[in-house]
Amino acid sequence: MGVIETGRGNATFMNTYMEDKEIIGSQDVKTYRLQMVQDALKYGIKPCARHYQTTVKTVRKWVKRYQQYKEDGLKDLSRKKTHCLIKIDKETELQIIECRKAHPGWGARRIKEVLELNYSHVSIHRLIKDAGLILPKRKKYKIRKDMQEVRKQKKVFSRFQIDIKYQATHFLIPYRRPTWNSDVESLHSIIEEEFFLSEKPNNEIDLLAKTFAYQIWFNSYRNNRNRNNQNPEQIFPSELNTNKPLPVIPPILVDK
Repeated sequence: MGVIETGRGNATFMNTYMEDKEIIGSQDVKTYRLQMVQDALKYGIKPCARHYQTTVKTVRKWVKRYQQYKEDGLKDLSRKKTHCLIKIDKETELQIIECRKAHPGWGARRIKEVLELNYSHVSIHRLIKDAGLILPKRKKYKIRKDMQEVRKQKKVFSRFQIDIKYQATHFLIPYRRPTWNSDVESLHSIIEEEFFLSEKPNNEIDLLAKTFAYQIWFNSYRNNRNRNNQNPEQIFPSELNTNKPLPVIPPILVDK
């Protein structure tokens, strides 16, 4: 059935539209579009566009979809990209997948940084997701306060937090103060995802060596997006206004 644009029936359409305006506004989008298409077929596209306060192009689009696919054509089409404009080459794909397998805690941005890739972190994330290498996120049932902005205001060594279970005199965190120990717990989370999930030390010496290596990488090479992509070695002299290097404290076994 074709669409004929005409001025006939405009007065009738105007009255019908004004009477049904409140009803149409309370219906869902698909029903609204169906009503608009039916009015366009009955009264013409241009009068319909005026009274629905939209463009002629929009009305024509929905009429055309309705004529081709009936009511199914009035649904929103998926905005998901069907193809990637810049496809990652096979060699780099394998490199990314192997890196992700070796370091399950590294996200797309970290992999891009470490491997010095020119591809976007979105493309890298899509690749590791398609490879089934995305770990389920631990649920945070209730976040009382976002500490990222708070941490940005803190200078290095402005406060200390330690977590040695048996060799320190400690006290209970006050009730409803979950952020009092947030920094050390956040660091624990990072270490678990980036270090302990990737490295499996064979003995005590291997544990200390790998821990020290990770510590050096963390302080000197691992950039922090929440701190303007700087690492601790860069943040230390700038915030304390000193030429002294960042202190290096080797890991120890607290049991000894």
